Formats: sequence, structure tokens, C-alpha cells
Amino acid sequence: SVEADSFAVGKTIGELGLRKKTGVSIIAITRERHTEINPRPETTIRAEDVLVLLGGAEQIDRAVEEINGVREVS
Repeated sequence: SVEADSFAVGKTIGELGLRKKTGVSIIAITRERHTEINPRPETTIRAEDVLVLLGGAEQIDRAVEEINGVREVS
């Protein structure tokens, strides 16, 4: 689940680059009771989205850390 202060909020899947950074793929996003399977790289992450990740346990742990990183306030 993506928290409101997450680094990922407002970024597209492509901008996050999770596959390149961690080896994990986002295979689905559940948002407001709707699940999008195989979301496109242009899909923007929103607060409270639930991301379904595909990868090994360590890869997923790293991806979750990346997603939960706090945004810098400017």
C-alpha cells in the first residue's frame, strides 16, 4: 500500500524504475476497488494504491523500501 508521503506518489511506473533498480515488476495496481492488471509504464502512482509486485523476497523488500521512501519537501 502506498502511503501519502511516499516517494512514489505522483511518479509513473516508468519513472520509479523498480525493475531496473530492484528486479521487481509491478504486475497490478488496485485503486478504489478496481484492479488494473499489467499497468503501463505511464501509469501514475497515487496515495493508497495497492501495488502487486513480482520478484524474489529480497527484491520485493528492496522495492518496498524504495516505494516507501519519503518525498523531499521543497
